[in-house]
Amino acid sequence: MINNYCSYIPDKTKPYVIFDIGSRDCQQSIEFYNNFPNAKIYAFECNPNTLDICKKNIENYKDRITLIEGAVCDYDGEITFYPINQEKTITTWKDGNPGASSIFLSNGTYKAEHYIQDEIKTNCHRLDSVIHKYNIKNVDIIWMDLQGAELLALKGLGNFLKQVKYMHIEVSHGEMYSGQVMFDELNDYIISNNFSIKNKLNMNVWQEDAIYENNMFDIVIPIGPNDIDVVKTQLEYTKKNIVGYRNIYIICYDETLQIDGCISIPEKIFPFSIETVAEYHGKLDRNGWYLQQLLKLYAGLVIPDILDKYLVLDSDTFFLKPTIFYKEGKCLYNHGVEYHMPYFNHMNRLHEDLKKYVNKSGICHHMMFETKYIKEIIDMIEKKHNDFFYNVFLLNVVDINGSGASEYEMYFNYMLFKHPTKIAIRELKWKNANTLSLDSDYDYISYHWHMRDKK
Repeated sequence: MINNYCSYIPDKTKPYVIFDIGSRDCQQSIEFYNNFPNAKIYAFECNPNTLDICKKNIENYKDRITLIEGAVCDYDGEITFYPINQEKTITTWKDGNPGASSIFLSNGTYKAEHYIQDEIKTNCHRLDSVIHKYNIKNVDIIWMDLQGAELLALKGLGNFLKQVKYMHIEVSHGEMYSGQVMFDELNDYIISNNFSIKNKLNMNVWQEDAIYENNMFDIVIPIGPNDIDVVKTQLEYTKKNIVGYRNIYIICYDETLQIDGCISIPEKIFPFSIETVAEYHGKLDRNGWYLQQLLKLYAGLVIPDILDKYLVLDSDTFFLKPTIFYKEGKCLYNHGVEYHMPYFNHMNRLHEDLKKYVNKSGICHHMMFETKYIKEIIDMIEKKHNDFFYNVFLLNVVDINGSGASEYEMYFNYMLFKHPTKIAIRELKWKNANTLSLDSDYDYISYHWHMRDKK
């Protein structure tokens, strides 16, 4: 049942936290357990007619499935719940369709079934209260079927909603329950919280499933020793002018570096290091330049809790005007005019499909990456060479003392070749600068160390 939803989630090996809200019998929780081997699943159910079934079904899965008993709402306390009377309800469901139970009463307009509901009192909780109680850092994935109470549940997430990556929600176009939320109101609320709908809806049915993805992205900034004196100013402009980001991750050669408003990521969590580069290239000044390319490409795979979309900024690049990077379901890409043949020779040695496809350059000192496409590139190259991508990447650099590879050109051209309808090219006004002119008319400038006045 969750297969279609899973197709939207690129890396199922991450240690996700999954909320199965309105779990009925916990069968979807078990599906998540089997499809996401490192995930922790919390199943929410309050129907006394199915709770014992839930407990029995998850008996062998308790290492990663936790059952939370109680209704989900926008407050903590007690609530009236209307479970389906499974013997008196007229339905084609052999079990009497207990999944149609709700905190709302059926209004009788749905003629395909005739619901008879009992009335009970049960406890209810906000989702953010559960998050705090169980010391959950973030919720990554939501599967929700609450028979009209979906908006109340989402409001009960509070600020944690912005951390959610994907949501699968049963939405209603016909009013089956008195007081339930309808699609338009629910969808407006979700969209206003920076999500976009990913699947095509019928809109002419009583209920259907909508899949939402968080539009927010994270920022990743590798910091080398040459930029340590300018990065704090750079970050001021990043925070001010990058529109739509969630977290800023800095990957620094100095693990002790801490900057307010940023999350420091040690290089040691990556599967390679500066020593790995030296194994292939020897001990050269240029090694750090190749290392930071790999850090950018692997950030989405390695950094805990990072969003699937992330903006890489060179640490010497200053955005001077408010700038968006995601619009109408597409990542936005600026471009340059550089044409450096060794970059394309290198990528073509990695795989024959990697080559230059347009008369534009991907080198403009920042780039939006999506982890699912990074994985495609890595898998394609590892399959061809039967080795880890980072080894293949380093081994195939010829000009080890110069500029022999470009992660930006590789990803930019791959997207133009494989997924041109998933991205949009836009023009930004920018330049490489030898002075830090922060009041200029450019959208951004790159203040490269090798161009700076060292006096």
